[in-house]
Amino acid sequence: MIKRFNFYDVYGYFLPGSTFLILLLLPIVIIDGKLPPGELTTAVLAIGLAYIAGHILQALAVNTIPSTAKVGKARRFPSDILLDQDHIFSSALKEKIIKKIQEVYGLDASVADQRADAFFVCRSALIKGNSVSYGEQFQGLYSLMRGLTIAFLLGAVYNAGWGMTFLPDFRSMAWIGLCGGLSCALLSELLGSRSKPGVRRLAALISLGLVALALLSTGYLLGVARTTTKDFRSLIIPIALASSFMAVKCYKSYTYFTWEFAKAVYRDFLNYEKPRTAGSRTATSPVNAGPPEPPSK
Repeated sequence: MIKRFNFYDVYGYFLPGSTFLILLLLPIVIIDGKLPPGELTTAVLAIGLAYIAGHILQALAVNTIPSTAKVGKARRFPSDILLDQDHIFSSALKEKIIKKIQEVYGLDASVADQRADAFFVCRSALIKGNSVSYGEQFQGLYSLMRGLTIAFLLGAVYNAGWGMTFLPDFRSMAWIGLCGGLSCALLSELLGSRSKPGVRRLAALISLGLVALALLSTGYLLGVARTTTKDFRSLIIPIALASSFMAVKCYKSYTYFTWEFAKAVYRDFLNYEKPRTAGSRTATSPVNAGPPEPPSK
């Protein structure tokens, strides 16, 4: 359990948070021409800040970048779509998956309203059985890519603010953007958290936009406060563009890994056997010897 926890912590929180902090410090490092001090206390503080920043990034990402795919007018999870469309899983493979879930758990995965439960119990069986599963790796990777998408996106906006210092002075408007953006983002989060899923996602997108406005204003205000040169601006703007490009690439990787995660869980479950326990008559017992407890929410 500790290994799994640390695995997700690194992929889901620490790496995206570290990337975001690096993008925040990059303009200052370029201007000063040196890296921040590397004492042990500073390193420990940076690790803690990266972990906290990762949690904030994932909180922004959960509702703004959903794990669902649009099919027609509705949004559905890949684990649901996989048991419908023949071009992803063959008909024979889908029948085997549905049959095994029916035998083990009594759930009919061919019925739409039972598929979510069917997928979660398959995933739970692999976790509780300590089975080597690619699904867990893909889950870590899609969490990483989702966090990096937000990290690179917000980092691009922040660095773009540093690159806007050549514009006429508009510090008063930047302060309004900083304070107003953060205040309205907080209000949007508080109101949207109690709404329906569609409204919640809209509120999350508005909140993300307001946070981006606050970071853009922050970058500009810091750039105005520091002495920036034409050479600096010619460097920081390409960095902002490169960060935007990385955000797009990470988003595409995220969508890919969400599909691979669902496919891996179903495939691994077909070959899963429950490990032997005390009193077992055979070296391995089939999974239908007893279903595991459903995952806690």
